[in-house]
Amino acid sequence: MKHIVITGAGPIGLYTAIMLKKKGVENVTVIDPRANNYTRPGYLNQNIAGEIAKSLGEAINFPPESNRHIKDVERALYNIAEKYGVNIQQRKFSGFTPGGMEVTDTLGETVFLPCDLALDCTGARRVLVHEVNREIPENPFPIESLFEKPEHHFIAYVKVNSEDIEMLNTLSAKLDKQYDDIANINHVLALEKLRTEFGWPYFSEPYLQFKEMGKNKICFYFEIPPNLPATQHKAWLQALLKMKRLMRKACWPFQQ
Repeated sequence: MKHIVITGAGPIGLYTAIMLKKKGVENVTVIDPRANNYTRPGYLNQNIAGEIAKSLGEAINFPPESNRHIKDVERALYNIAEKYGVNIQQRKFSGFTPGGMEVTDTLGETVFLPCDLALDCTGARRVLVHEVNREIPENPFPIESLFEKPEHHFIAYVKVNSEDIEMLNTLSAKLDKQYDDIANINHVLALEKLRTEFGWPYFSEPYLQFKEMGKNKICFYFEIPPNLPATQHKAWLQALLKMKRLMRKACWPFQQ
């Protein structure tokens, strides 16, 4: 195999490129417009990051947090890929052509890239898969969902001060506490407010989870009502936090 081109410089694309180089494959190219410009939010469990390092046989210097941002993993893998001589280009796939593919850089210039084997590591975008299915009427790569996507779920990254983070951690630690009748009444009233003001269609409490991401940032993962306008997302999150506060009988300011 002369030339292998990997589309996508995320964790999977970079990991695949490194493993190919470790196996002795010489010509490995990774293309992605965002290569070496990693800002993607979200985090990976420390165990996953450790498994990546163990599999590669490389020491990866992650930040000291218990959970690693996806961007931290991408940056670490990028450095390892460069060390192994992977050809990483800030270009995007534009189309297949005899003997390879056309790729376009950030200035809009399109060039030919030799390719004997193309690997699609673009995740849910499936850039190469969709192009092959477009060119071949029989759709050789059928796409099927392995599981149902959670509907009406939302992720928000919020910057808070140190006092708010301390209160959030206190709130989380009290999840199993038994509450008195007043707290339960307050909870019912708060839930009814979610139903009347935001259109929450259920009688059960919306799911809400949060994780400290370092540098005074919190990642909130929560359910939202169907068809909730984007202009109400902040008010909805604040209402959820207020309901949690009432249940714990804690009084603390929340600032976005």
